[in-house]
Amino acid sequence: MNMKQSGKERRHNVRVSVNDGVLAIQANKPGRILDISKGGVAFEYREADEWPEGELTVDVLYGEKDFYLDLLPVQTVSDGSARNDGKRCHRRSLQFGRLSAEQQKQLNYFLKINSNCKKSSRRA
Repeated sequence: MNMKQSGKERRHNVRVSVNDGVLAIQANKPGRILDISKGGVAFEYREADEWPEGELTVDVLYGEKDFYLDLLPVQTVSDGSARNDGKRCHRRSLQFGRLSAEQQKQLNYFLKINSNCKKSSRRA
């Protein structure tokens, strides 16, 4: 996969780890969200299938709180292999595109009530 990667950190927003059970759904494929910010989301998935590239959308689903945020425009920043509990998986990082005012409001609400801030970080 040919992803643009750089040694320079590109994040400008606080990233927070989320509670278990929060899913990202892209192209009808689910992944477990690792962290999220106002600027993007990272999740892991265990499928070997290649995921689509280009401008896409992602949905955020948190069933425990009946929270669903759909059709967030995204661009893939990176997609690579990782290991989790001895199993091979993939980590995919997405940058949000232009969000509507309602999507921004819902995302801010989600970050406020459903995040687990013990692993949060801010990178310039």
